Amino acid sequence: MSYKGMSDEELIKAYYECNNEAFEELYHRYIARLKQFFIKARLGQQGAEDMSQDTIVRVMETKTTPCKRYSQSRGASFKTWLFTIAYHLLVDKLRRQEIEISFGDLEVEGEEGEEPFEELIPSAEPTPEEKSLSQELRQAVHDCMTRLPDRERIAIALWLETGGDMKLQDLAGILSVSVPTAYRVLKRALSLMRKCLKERVL
Repeated sequence: MSYKGMSDEELIKAYYECNNEAFEELYHRYIARLKQFFIKARLGQQGAEDMSQDTIVRVMETKTTPCKRYSQSRGASFKTWLFTIAYHLLVDKLRRQEIEISFGDLEVEGEEGEEPFEELIPSAEPTPEEKSLSQELRQAVHDCMTRLPDRERIAIALWLETGGDMKLQDLAGILSVSVPTAYRVLKRALSLMRKCLKERVL
């Protein structure tokens, strides 16, 4: 049976019904994205690898804990649910390291009406030419990400690693803040990234 054409939601449902091969497909879909999310959070290669595996284990454990299982009826996509788990694991780790992340009110920087960084969202299957042409941009994005404050870096990492299709309400829910505050955090992050990339690339 081929699982590649199945949605994330169908795969996790199949896993809960004891189809472990369905979970293997989910693993391959998201392990690299999880690692990139934790790398953007400045955990380093090994730390990102460990946290990615911890996230996968947490998802697997929901199979035996019905109240913690993913349910599409709650309104969030599987992708959002997965990165919510990843985010909370990250916050727990940072708290243990006595690093505080605050998502309070922010002053909005940048011009009103500016569009987000669609060009920063990696395509699903980039061509060799695209890989070559985007190498400088990818390095610039990485460098600029490391310069962001913790709260902005994590917010934009969530947005980018979910392909830019995360709803603002979902982001607010993950960060445990109001929707307006989530908007200000993300907008400030995008503004700082735009400014840094103009200095690096243009």
